[in-house]
Amino acid sequence: MTAKGRSLQVLTIAALLFAVTAKTGLAQQTSTPTNHPPNSASAEPPGARERAAQILSLISVWASTPISFYGKVLDGEGNPIEGAKADIVPWQSLTGLVQHNEKTTDAKGLFSITGIHGMRLNVTVSKEGYYQPPQASQIIGYVKGLDNYNPRPNPNDPEVFVLRKKGITEPLIMHSFYQSEIAKDGTPTNLDLQTGKETVGADAVQIQIWTKDAGVPKNGHHPYPWKACISVLGGGMQPRTGDGYNFQAPSSGYLSEEVIDMLPNDPKWSSQITKEYWFHFADGKYARATIGFFIGGFQFVNATSYLNPQPGHTNLEYDTNQATATISSVHP
Repeated sequence: MTAKGRSLQVLTIAALLFAVTAKTGLAQQTSTPTNHPPNSASAEPPGARERAAQILSLISVWASTPISFYGKVLDGEGNPIEGAKADIVPWQSLTGLVQHNEKTTDAKGLFSITGIHGMRLNVTVSKEGYYQPPQASQIIGYVKGLDNYNPRPNPNDPEVFVLRKKGITEPLIMHSFYQSEIAKDGTPTNLDLQTGKETVGADAVQIQIWTKDAGVPKNGHHPYPWKACISVLGGGMQPRTGDGYNFQAPSSGYLSEEVIDMLPNDPKWSSQITKEYWFHFADGKYARATIGFFIGGFQFVNATSYLNPQPGHTNLEYDTNQATATISSVHP
């Protein structure tokens, strides 16, 4: 198990112990006997060992719960995926040891496992040539009243997992702009998606922000008005819609700018927002970018962009093995 896996295992154990004590009431403390020093740091709470033994015994019983599980793997259009791999890991003990079980989907996208035991299952599906969205992993609990209780013992009611098929990629120019400082008076900052520099260029996105009051109140946090303008000189931009696996830039519908007007009475007011955009530049190139706005104090944006260097090419699906450039603009 990796260090990250061990850390997650420790957190899982802590969470389960907390859930067990909350569920059973074993965490209740009795009053300290009068013959014990009231502030003794080394004094063990009465019955602590007995409660710990009860908790471990209960977890041991729950970890012996029989499991029968049925799953189904689909693509983004709802079609079954044959040959997908399902990594199935039952949570069985406090030792941190895990047992991986691998199953392969049939022509109907189905897989199943029986004859194992545990408190819950961690199931992750994958296949070469497919993306793994959040729906590719599930945690299924088998002890009622604990986390994610959702057993799937019925082959006619499988748990559904989703993979998204990768498309044809083209060499793209990818850049990461980290903490690019933005003035509070509307002075523009330009991010050139071709060069990765904060300069005006043929493929530059201009960002302006006006912040009237970004002060921190004495008690808590209060909304204040701020406005942002994202524009492309000589080109156009529009919000990127879809689920994140739409990589084909639209050929029309571009506007010269978008204005974000955040008013204090807006129920969705925030000083930190993230937006995704399509861009079409005057030289015929297309790009997409994710821009995070961080308003107030040291005011900046973080941006990750993907530019197709071939004019007229709207395909913006990225493959790290085909990248033509990767540059990070870092500001301390």
